[in-house]
Amino acid sequence: SPLRNLQLVDLRKRFSAVVINRFNGSSYNMLVHYFPEKIKPWLISGPHSGWKKDRLQNLAEATRWLFGSYFNVQEVEIPIYATFENIRKAGFGGILATRPFRGNIYKLIDNAYPRKFTPEKFDNHRKVIQLKD
Repeated sequence: SPLRNLQLVDLRKRFSAVVINRFNGSSYNMLVHYFPEKIKPWLISGPHSGWKKDRLQNLAEATRWLFGSYFNVQEVEIPIYATFENIRKAGFGGILATRPFRGNIYKLIDNAYPRKFTPEKFDNHRKVIQLKD
């Protein structure tokens, strides 16, 4: 997605101070205002406050997006593709490292898909996804 590589600093350079000031100096808030269904915290690089509101819900939505849209795997295949390497290569290593997950892939997946899987499902037959550069 082209939005994935969008730098918030670039936006500040391109939009007038008047527009940015309307959104409390936050280009992230401006994008969310105009594109509420398209702009998500995990699609924008750089510092912003998008993760703070409904944090666990945002983390769950980000995880569902990662496996459903980005990796394009079926829900039943998630335990096969939920590896540290795949998550890190997709740029989601920081999410996995945060509380409450602290590196536990099962907790990350269970937050997004409550009680759909058991921890044992994440032990065998793991596959690495080949991501396009």
